[in-house]
Amino acid sequence: MRYFKNDVTPIEITKTQARDLLTGYWTEKVLDEIFCYEYNFRLNTPHSVIWTMDEHGRIPAGSDYGIWL
Repeated sequence: MRYFKNDVTPIEITKTQARDLLTGYWTEKVLDEIFCYEYNFRLNTPHSVIWTMDEHGRIPAGSDYGIWL
């Protein structure tokens, strides 16, 4: 799983950075599950959008926000 932030100019980040950016905006229970099971997601914070790309190169659509199991 690869992690990115921002939509206009995507920047690849680490799994730890992705979790740190989401901490405080999403509950710890949700973050534990997302990162433990490596769910695909596109989630926002007031400062950025954090999203994933799976091993097949699939990413959540730009207009869709949420978690995909």
